[in-house]
Amino acid sequence: MYDLDIRFDINEFAGALGDLGTFVPLVVGMIIVNGMDTTSVMLMFGAFYILSGLLYRLPVPVQPMKAIAILALAGGVSIGVMKGAGLVMGVLFLSLTALGLLDRIERLMSQCVVRGIQLGLGLVLLISSVRLIETPFEVFQFAIPPWIFAVLCIPFAIYLSRRRRMPASFVLLSAGIAPNFLSDISSSLVLPSIHLPEFGSLPNGTDILAALVLLVIPQIPLTIGNSVFATKSLAQTLFPQKNVVTVRKLGFTIGLMNVFSAITGGIPVCHGAGGLAGHYRWGARTGGAPILIGLILLLGGILYGKTLAALFGLIPFPVLGILLLFAALELCLVSARGIAPKKEILIFVTVGLICVFFPYGFAIGLAIGIVATTLMRRVNSRPTMQKQDNIRV
Repeated sequence: MYDLDIRFDINEFAGALGDLGTFVPLVVGMIIVNGMDTTSVMLMFGAFYILSGLLYRLPVPVQPMKAIAILALAGGVSIGVMKGAGLVMGVLFLSLTALGLLDRIERLMSQCVVRGIQLGLGLVLLISSVRLIETPFEVFQFAIPPWIFAVLCIPFAIYLSRRRRMPASFVLLSAGIAPNFLSDISSSLVLPSIHLPEFGSLPNGTDILAALVLLVIPQIPLTIGNSVFATKSLAQTLFPQKNVVTVRKLGFTIGLMNVFSAITGGIPVCHGAGGLAGHYRWGARTGGAPILIGLILLLGGILYGKTLAALFGLIPFPVLGILLLFAALELCLVSARGIAPKKEILIFVTVGLICVFFPYGFAIGLAIGIVATTLMRRVNSRPTMQKQDNIRV
């Protein structure tokens, strides 16, 4: 099933579109609110996606850093501060990787803590998918109740996802775009032309300091927990015959991508268990899916520029919500595999719920999980030490 490193078929194409539920709202939102250059952003994501597909040869995603994206959208930070955040995150993760600190942190964590972070992220994405599905939208100027739309589309999506020859994600996206496209064909049909990126200047000291305080500190635990440890764990669960997704390699690519993002598009990026679950859920099994979506973004940015963001805007949020819903459910279900002892189940559920319901939940959940598993190991080792002492006596 996983004998071919890179495939380009209908399933890989369907899986390539599986992470648009998080990509479109965040990236298009930052282009509009924060004034990012569309061509630069799409070139950056396209190049990084292609790099990910070639390097990992699995559907390892490239996503905007979620905490930074949400804070940037809420605060309307400047492009310079965004680039500063990318530069700081890039240097930080390259340093953590080079010094072997990510490996040391991983040794402190048990599998139930990593799976708890996966569960927490799955629940966060589940809540986000519900919010997207609830967003009102119109078809030919008629308001469609979102939940009626969802009730009709979800069974259809389940049916399509079981038919391997039918790209379910593509059908859903096409069905969602078609009414908006047909209602105003004159503005939707845009002839392609060459658009050049506007990279702008590098961040200055003030931008870097503001980025560190406003954006980087809240993002660090989420990136370590989700983009590194949870992504590695999920890749090993979904692709047990492959051992190419390692903590060291993930830390290196996250660092490398963010250093270049400070020079090019400006949006800090990462990998992520949610994106991997989304690509996998809709059919992706090899590095072909990242390469395909990378080429789409690359060519779209060059040929359509700012119009591409408008074209993404034709996708109704409820359709993106359905794509995200299936990815979230996939991630929640996979996270529970292999969690057997009652103590591990308790830590697994506790970490997951903390990630969802507490401010800075991923940082708190990660810390509490490490402390709990460390104490559990010490308690479990005491009977063994006492037995050894009795034998000596």
